[in-house]
Amino acid sequence: MAAQLLHLPLEADVKTLADFARQVGGVMKEGGLIAFPADTVWGLGCSALAPAAIERIRQVKGRREDHPFPLYAASAADVWTFCGEPSKAVESFAKEFWPGHLTMVLPLQMPLLKGVAGKDGTVGLRVPGSDWLRLCVGEIGAPMVNTSANRTGEPTFASAEEVVANLQDEVDLIVTTELALAGKPSTVIKPIDGGYELLREGTIAKSDLEEVLNVARNR
Repeated sequence: MAAQLLHLPLEADVKTLADFARQVGGVMKEGGLIAFPADTVWGLGCSALAPAAIERIRQVKGRREDHPFPLYAASAADVWTFCGEPSKAVESFAKEFWPGHLTMVLPLQMPLLKGVAGKDGTVGLRVPGSDWLRLCVGEIGAPMVNTSANRTGEPTFASAEEVVANLQDEVDLIVTTELALAGKPSTVIKPIDGGYELLREGTIAKSDLEEVLNVARNR
């Protein structure tokens, strides 16, 4: 069965956006898989508590089972609920770059979510910049698994038309939009001992990270 298409308006009032997020989040809460415009690139998403949907993402991506997917959270406070109280550096990065394009690899401490963690018990977490995405995560009532919609090793999709052409039989819902995406993935870091390891430099430059870290160290 072809995916349902739902259009994200360029401009929407608070109620319209909340209703939209309720529809999209409801699909994921019921175990569905969506394709959607992330802040950065076109993505695939589902509830972190929906193992069948996560397996569908692996099949679409062609991704091995031991490779964890990153998660969206609705707020930094939710991340601390999943991962424990943050260090000074982690809190500083969160205050500067969340909501936004920074993914931090952190240890998961909530047993209910252990199934989405890597072998070392960590997972990449981000609070997305888009209001409607944060609302969607809130509707799920759990973190949202997210990853780029392209097959592993292939280019990301450039438009909603490409997403529909390639994924309409693979997902339950496709969110379409004319909104421009950043085109680059998020920056990924792994905080360590008051510093960090840069795993991928994306939309946030290393120089920006260093500036925030230096301020945190001198507080």
